Amino acid sequence: MAIEPAAGVDAGALGGVASRLYSRNVVCRKAVEASFGLLLFACSITTSLEGLSGQPGPDGGSDVDAGPDTGASPPIEENDAGADAAPVVCEGGRLRAIAAFEATPAAATNGRACEVENVLVKDGLVAGLDAINYEGDARLDVQFVYGCVGVEFDRDILTAFVSLAASGNACGRACTGSQCGTGRDAAVFAGPARDTVKLVQKMQLESTIVESSVAVPNGTRVVVVCRLANSADRDDVAVDAIVAACK
Repeated sequence: MAIEPAAGVDAGALGGVASRLYSRNVVCRKAVEASFGLLLFACSITTSLEGLSGQPGPDGGSDVDAGPDTGASPPIEENDAGADAAPVVCEGGRLRAIAAFEATPAAATNGRACEVENVLVKDGLVAGLDAINYEGDARLDVQFVYGCVGVEFDRDILTAFVSLAASGNACGRACTGSQCGTGRDAAVFAGPARDTVKLVQKMQLESTIVESSVAVPNGTRVVVVCRLANSADRDDVAVDAIVAACK
């Protein structure tokens, strides 16, 4: 059914008004649709983010989804050597120790070990075994010693490898005069625990680091290297590494 314009109303003008009204209606309808779409999108995001806020839910617990409940507790990682210790590694036929420690006997007040952690890895960084003055040596097993350093393994070993050199100044007390270049001796001890080591070998040292193999008793887990109780004016001991043969 056609709609006739009222008397006095120009049909062309009426058409223009209708066209403008239609365009505005379309624009308004699209704006409403767009607004409604944004509203739906916002609602969707809000719904998706619910449960990620960490706020307590209706039952008093957290809304965070922790995944399916398996009934099992999470595993606890343990490291006997401490968080900063090097992991146990067996490579190139060598087993790394799990801990390094100063093994100087308490009565050896003249002895000192320094940078003891350097003996865990053969890398040219050394620990030092020094004599600070002329008194205060002590006996370890049957041997008088000054400074000592030791390592502990996580399993029994049969062969230790010690990388040693003579040093004119291992920890701050340098050799003097004609005494430098003398007293280049070290002793190796081994046993199942730190307080049960026994003397297994004595050796002469060179000016450069040399790795030597040392047979140790069954059940050995601790190896100790000491500077002998020579005069504080004589050479000291540098220890690059104390490791073991991989079985």
